[in-house]
Amino acid sequence: MIDLAKHSHYNKLGGERESAREIGKLLISRGVKLQYILDEGMTIFDHCIPGVDEAFAVVGTSEKGFVSLNLTVRLPPGHSSLPPKETAVGILATAVAAIEHTPHINMFGRGPEVEMFSSLSPLVNFPVRVVLSNLWIFSPIVSRLLSHDRATNALIRTTTAVTMFQGGVKSNVVPSSAWAVVNHRIHPAQSIQEVIDYDTMIINDPRVETQVMASSTPHPVSPASDDTFGYQTIRKSIQQVFHELTVVPGVLVANTDTKWYLNLTEQIYRFTPVWNRREDIPRYHGNNERIGIKNYEQTINFYYHVMTNSNIERVEVHSHQEL
Repeated sequence: MIDLAKHSHYNKLGGERESAREIGKLLISRGVKLQYILDEGMTIFDHCIPGVDEAFAVVGTSEKGFVSLNLTVRLPPGHSSLPPKETAVGILATAVAAIEHTPHINMFGRGPEVEMFSSLSPLVNFPVRVVLSNLWIFSPIVSRLLSHDRATNALIRTTTAVTMFQGGVKSNVVPSSAWAVVNHRIHPAQSIQEVIDYDTMIINDPRVETQVMASSTPHPVSPASDDTFGYQTIRKSIQQVFHELTVVPGVLVANTDTKWYLNLTEQIYRFTPVWNRREDIPRYHGNNERIGIKNYEQTINFYYHVMTNSNIERVEVHSHQEL
C-alpha cells in the first residue's frame, strides 16, 4: 500500500485528448499549482545512436511544436490536349520539392539537445568522449554528423514531412487546383512564424498560397538540475527499476497533452519507461507495435516508484564529475 499522505497526486488515465484540455482548464480555474508533471514521452534507448553502445534513458524537458500547412495552387482548368506551360500540379510539385530539399537550419546548441549529448559522454569511447565533453569547440562537427541520421536529425532542427498531396480528378483534364499538406515539427528555439517565413522564402512563388491548418508552439525547457525535485524524482525512479541506467535530459520530437498544463508548473517532463532498440523505432504507429512482458512489468513498477518517491521531501542526488 502506498502512503501518499504528504503530497496530493493527480492522475489522468485514458480518455481522449479533449479531456486533457478540460482537465487543464478546471485545475487552472481552481488555482491549482503542481510541483511537477510527468506525461508520456521519450524512452530508454539501446544502441539507437551511433557510437553510444550502452542503454540510456531520455527524459523530455521540452517538446517540439508543430504546424501543418496547406499549400494550394489555383489556375484556370482546361483540356489536356491544349496544356498550359505550367499546371497547378507542376507548380505545387516544384514548391514541395524545394521545401523537402532545403531543410530548416541546424539549431544544435540552442535547445536541450546539447545537455543531452554532453551527458552521454561517459558512455562513449575515448575519442568521442573528448568531443562530447567539449562541445563548445566541436559543436559544428557534431551537429553536422547528427544531421545525417534520421533519428538524431529530428533533435537538432525543425523537420519537414509532406503528408498529403492532391491534384486533378480526371486524366484528360488540366486541374483548376492542387493542394498539399506539409507538417513541420518545430525546434524549441524557433517560432511558428519563423517556420512559415522560411517556407515562403524557399518556395519563392506567390502562386502558392499558404494556410495554417493547425499549430502548437514549442514548449519551454523545464529545469533538470540536481535540486529540481520533479526531474530528480523521475531520474531516481528510472534508476531504481532499470538498475542505475544513465538518465539525460532531451527534447521530445512528438507532442503530448502537456500543452494544456503549461500554466500549472514550470517542471513538466515527458518519459515512457519503454525499452527501445534501433529496430523498434519504426514500430511506433507502424507494423508490429509491441512491448515485452518484462518491460510491461517494469513499466508498472516505474510508476509505483514515481508515486512513492514523490512523497519524499527531497530527492538525494549522487553525481560524479568527469576527469
